[in-house]
Amino acid sequence: MSVGYLDRPAESEARFRAVFDSSPIGMAVSAPDGAWLRVNPVVTALLGYTADELAELGVAAVVHPEDRDGERERRAELLAGRAGGYQSQVRLVGKDGRVVPCLLAVSLLPADNQFFLQIVDRSAAVATREALLRSEAQFRAAFAASPLGAVMAGGDGVIHRVNPAFEELLGRPAAELVGHNFLEFTHPDDRTESEHENRRVGAEAGAVSAFDKRYVRSDGRVIWARVSLTGIPGADGTTGRLLQCEDITARKLADETAAREAERLRTTIAVQREVTAAATDRRSVLRLMADRALQVLPAGDSAVVLLIEPDGATLRAVAGTGALHERAIPVLRIAGSLAEPAIVGGLTVRTGDAAADPRGEGFSAATGTRSLLLAPLRTPDGTLGLLVVASRRTDAFDAAAEQQLNLLADALAGALRQADDTAHKQELLRRSTAAVEALETERTAVLAALDRLARSERRFAEVFEHTPVPKIVIGLRGPERGRIQLANPAFLHLLGYRAEQIAAVHLPVLALAAGDADTEPGRERPAREAELRRADGTVVIVAVHLVAITDDQGPQSAVVELLDITAERQARADLARSEEQFRTAFDGCPIGLLIADEHGRFQRANPSAAALTGRPRAELVGLTHREITDPADLDEATLGRLALLRGAQDVCYDARLRRPDGEVCWTRVTLALIPGPAGRRWRLVQLQDITAERAAAASRERQVHRLRATLALQRLVTAAAADRDAALRVVAEQAVAGFEAADGSAVELIDGDELYYEATAGSLAGAAGYRVTIAGSLSGRVLVADAPAHCADTTDDPRVDRAACERLGIGSMMIAPLHAENRVIGCLKISAARPHVFDETDEQQLALLADSLSSALRHADDAERNAVLLAERTGALAALEASETRFRLAFESSPLGLTLISMDEADRGRYLQVNPAMTAITGYRGAELTRMTYKDLLHPADVPPDEVVRDAFATGFAPYRAEMRYRHKDGHTVWVAMAGAPVHDDHGRPMYIVSQVEDITAKRAADAELRRQARLLELIPAAVIVRDLDGTIRWWNAGAEAMYGWPLGVARGRKTHRLLATGLAGGAGEEELRDSLDRDGYWNGSLEHLTADGRTVSVSSRQVLHRPDAGAEPQILEINTDVTAARAAEKALAESEQRFRAQFTNSAAGQVISNLDGTRLQVNPAFAAMLGRAPEELVRVVVTELVHPSDFVNGRQEIAGLFAGEAAAYTHEGRLRHADGHWVEVSATISLVRDETGRPKNIIGVVTDISARRAAERARDAAAAALGERNSELEAANNMKLDIIGMLGHEIGNPLQSIRGYAELLCDNPPGLDEARRERSVDAISRQAARLDEIVREVLAMVSIDAGTINATRRELSLRDEVARALAAMDLEHILIAGADARVLCHPGHLQQILTNLLSNAAKYGGGATAMRLLGDGFGHASVQVEDAGPGVPEEFRPHLFERLTRADRDQASSVKGTGLGLYIVQGLAHANHGDIHHEPNPAGGSRFVVTLETARVLTDHG
Repeated sequence: MSVGYLDRPAESEARFRAVFDSSPIGMAVSAPDGAWLRVNPVVTALLGYTADELAELGVAAVVHPEDRDGERERRAELLAGRAGGYQSQVRLVGKDGRVVPCLLAVSLLPADNQFFLQIVDRSAAVATREALLRSEAQFRAAFAASPLGAVMAGGDGVIHRVNPAFEELLGRPAAELVGHNFLEFTHPDDRTESEHENRRVGAEAGAVSAFDKRYVRSDGRVIWARVSLTGIPGADGTTGRLLQCEDITARKLADETAAREAERLRTTIAVQREVTAAATDRRSVLRLMADRALQVLPAGDSAVVLLIEPDGATLRAVAGTGALHERAIPVLRIAGSLAEPAIVGGLTVRTGDAAADPRGEGFSAATGTRSLLLAPLRTPDGTLGLLVVASRRTDAFDAAAEQQLNLLADALAGALRQADDTAHKQELLRRSTAAVEALETERTAVLAALDRLARSERRFAEVFEHTPVPKIVIGLRGPERGRIQLANPAFLHLLGYRAEQIAAVHLPVLALAAGDADTEPGRERPAREAELRRADGTVVIVAVHLVAITDDQGPQSAVVELLDITAERQARADLARSEEQFRTAFDGCPIGLLIADEHGRFQRANPSAAALTGRPRAELVGLTHREITDPADLDEATLGRLALLRGAQDVCYDARLRRPDGEVCWTRVTLALIPGPAGRRWRLVQLQDITAERAAAASRERQVHRLRATLALQRLVTAAAADRDAALRVVAEQAVAGFEAADGSAVELIDGDELYYEATAGSLAGAAGYRVTIAGSLSGRVLVADAPAHCADTTDDPRVDRAACERLGIGSMMIAPLHAENRVIGCLKISAARPHVFDETDEQQLALLADSLSSALRHADDAERNAVLLAERTGALAALEASETRFRLAFESSPLGLTLISMDEADRGRYLQVNPAMTAITGYRGAELTRMTYKDLLHPADVPPDEVVRDAFATGFAPYRAEMRYRHKDGHTVWVAMAGAPVHDDHGRPMYIVSQVEDITAKRAADAELRRQARLLELIPAAVIVRDLDGTIRWWNAGAEAMYGWPLGVARGRKTHRLLATGLAGGAGEEELRDSLDRDGYWNGSLEHLTADGRTVSVSSRQVLHRPDAGAEPQILEINTDVTAARAAEKALAESEQRFRAQFTNSAAGQVISNLDGTRLQVNPAFAAMLGRAPEELVRVVVTELVHPSDFVNGRQEIAGLFAGEAAAYTHEGRLRHADGHWVEVSATISLVRDETGRPKNIIGVVTDISARRAAERARDAAAAALGERNSELEAANNMKLDIIGMLGHEIGNPLQSIRGYAELLCDNPPGLDEARRERSVDAISRQAARLDEIVREVLAMVSIDAGTINATRRELSLRDEVARALAAMDLEHILIAGADARVLCHPGHLQQILTNLLSNAAKYGGGATAMRLLGDGFGHASVQVEDAGPGVPEEFRPHLFERLTRADRDQASSVKGTGLGLYIVQGLAHANHGDIHHEPNPAGGSRFVVTLETARVLTDHG
């Protein structure tokens, strides 16, 4: 240390005065008696006294009374020499009475016997500490009282703390949870996702993750939870995890139930649409429906479509799938079967056990099924047949399955009615739709790309201990520059050095201080913070304050004061961490949180509370619960608060919150006390939205109601399907009744570029005939997208025509497209005056209703179909032109920025100088940038590692180029291209780096846009060709490859006109096309091209002349759209008139064209034949002579409605006079034809003879009466079955009674029985037990046959050997086996049981078998015949011989024992082995039973 300075008192005093007056901490000198001798400005500002006022008071007067005695004792020790100085925490009292906590450092000045005081204001540190404690208390209270399960865990997932709600959620105490990883309690299938989310939250600062997962409780039960995972700062500087878990198990179950119902509904809708789409092919429709029926009804294992035969008495299977696919289904009779009530009554029939139902026995026996579900295929002309789903299980179907099958049957019936219609223009519709969908997909992808910007936060916290501020003097000239010349004891204590060591200490902060002193000497500079390393290696943080001392030569030395701020920085970091923890948990909580003061006014609210109450967070502050609670629940809320104040731990109740817009939501309110400021008791209010829970049950009930209503409405539409206008009216009227929230409905049909309201009801009833343009309306969007649309609020939805909605009083609406022959012909709309009243289920129900109406409108005329196709094609072309416009966009590069970056070790990486372009790129001013380093600007992911930078600086830093990201001042990311190189001084040492920065953000975006536009060209369905003027192809897109069949590699370099054999419409030549391009720069027209497969396609071509670059040869951009189908449509339109004439003449329905005055212009032959007159005769007959008088007046009124525009057509039923005088009952549809100006022109009537239908209706009533009689017959059959079961019980009871009697005889007196009696008793028991075993085996075999569960694994067997085995087992070896042996395929056990049953049957009823014969037919079958010589089978009993539980009357009267199952089992086993059995009388007397089986190879001769 240099002592020269101490020899110059004046200079020393100058240094002391400069340090004293400009110190950032309070400094003072006091006398031993406590009088203030000198104070600096910091002390006067701290206490609010002037220096003169303090001199009059003394030190003790400003010390807090409770701290005075301690201060007095410590000063006495200093005066006594027992201490050299001390530090203490003391409270000072300001002039205004404010208490200021301070750190007081006192030392004794021995020369003057005075005290030197240094006072550090600790108000901020104390306030920080108090705020920290309060924040932690609030966090603990909120954590413990939360109704959601809450967990605090480390970054590795190990649980540190849980709240009671989480313990209850998992059913485990905290001791079993703490110390374990939360993944241990996670369902195994969800662990991967949980680990991924945990890593993501740890990797992205401030990231919050919300996801659903499953936990496994201690009892093994699985629960669902909604988990909010947040990163929170930990005490050791790491990032911990806060998990908040809401039990959503009940909600999940409700959602799954609703999803299953919705999925079934969507599947049915999809199948209906699929069937409608395939309606052009009758066979495809039948096969498709049979396949899809099992998809909709998975409980079934087979499905079949049965159609009524021409004779009207039988059903024939036309398509089947599942278990019945390979099985031959016999022709079934309708009468007496389950099909009869379904066909005659038009009802769906369901039976749980067809085998037990006499009406279903035939079908069950033929197909092996048990449960049956039959739905009629209804049409206006009658029932076509049945759609049947079957299962081999009993009771496999429920009422919901019955409703689903009914919907499928209606869809199938509608599709079959359209089976003969031709699907015109389908290819054009598909391509137009694909173009629109591709453009929409691309637009969605571009918008999504703009949102993929990530944000991160940087956190920096350092924790050090607090110490007083030391002082040093450093030199500023010569060799002493930056060296310590003088240091006080506090500095030595701060760094832990002895006085003799300080001269050798090298501190980088001294170089910074010397540099600051050189800049503008004499000016007081703000303090800077620095890190110092103590002698023991530890680091402290100090605030460096420098005052330069100058002489006539300038700055000579500098006084540096170092204020230890380690403890203060630590306290701030702790407060920030605690506040961050509470803020993260509070703001990130998925339920609403409010903090209310002791008066009940809200002081803080989280975003969830704001969203739940519908008020901004700032608006909630200052309100009480009364302003947000529904008045009906105020008493409940008041009782909850009183219970909390009376000592209840947690108070929970349900209440409704009323939002500012009047909407009410149900919430579960939880109250808990938390500490507030100054020891006050505040309240934590937790709001959990339970609206969904309350609405779940109601929603499910509404879904069932809606499904039933839709089913009823579909039936009404089907019934009116023959009449277009009636169907429209039914749908319009029933749509209002079918949707609870709807008050109006309309059917909109396409007319050119407009939609007109064809049928209306409810609030839209007065809008009939109203027209809206397709473009600019939501209905138009539905037509283009061919998908339903939902507008929740017409006032803020840009898709709708707001003016039209306001005129019609529409607040919200849903729209679904209407189809005919795979094209959109209009839409069905329902509306309501109020907004937000429809949901997704309403949308699905409307789609079902729209599909039903579409099926009913299948006869839309060709003109309407062409209009829809033209509108869709126009939309696709407009989208294509928009895509071309985007393709021509370009981007400009940005200016360059220049920077000088320091390579000096002290401030390495800092910007020394920047130019204006750099400020424009980064958004920072030049002064701000020069205080920053390159790391402050670079994106965190692009900052190079420190070791890489150190190595680069150590090796001289070679020139570099790189593309990196800057973080702009406003937070967005800027991509830049950087190039830099070092600048060296004369000695070759690097001084700084010159860096050139170019903003390439726009360039990168432009590149991405160019790639996107190139992709757009690839996705455009039209053919895009780039060619030279001479026609040489340079490039074409995937659309061209698809259209022409030539890949780009083959087409490139060839001439378009030769490759495609181009032909111009109208006979124009290539020269005219080239002249138009040269003259106008473009050419539009029609061309004909030849594809690779030889097809000729007509294209609409647009060719534009352009230059790729300046000075480049011009090229032609050619866009060709396939209009082959459109040309065909125009041709079809011309043919439509011819078809109409042919239809008019050859129609089976009567048609009449009349003038407005009623005189007939034309009648077709069918109408003339209906009335028994010639067509030319009917033209002359007046109307009053034909129409019944009672029908004439009503007809005139309806025609007046047509003239007034109230309807486009009407249908009525009436009577017309036949030529022979009788009245013909007819159904007539009358429509009005208008000319181009809309004036009425002609009247067209379509007349159908309904006399047969009326007769059928009368026959239907008679059939209903017959059905009642049939039910009586079925009850009688059921009673017969009960009698048979009683008989079977008798057969089992007799053997049991015999066994019991012999058993009692053996048990009562065993010694008294001799050996012979015991053997007889045991033999009797054995015989009766064998009889019981035989009955049980027969019953089990019957059950197996009925259930279809017999597993027949066939093997190759010798038929003679198996017959011999059966005879041996029955002790019948004496019976000869006649005929040649055969190798048959059969299960060995089944064949033995068949033979045993037949031999036993012969023994019981035929006196025993008399012969066994083996026969072969030479065509793959062999048979065995069992003959007896008994009385034979009665003639009347032979049809029932193989039925179960049946015996002839003579057998029941005899003593022959039997169950009536033997032959039934033989037949079932034979069928299971692909064989058969039949009975025939034995010519020699008795019976002959013949079993036929498949052979394995040719018969061999035996003996």
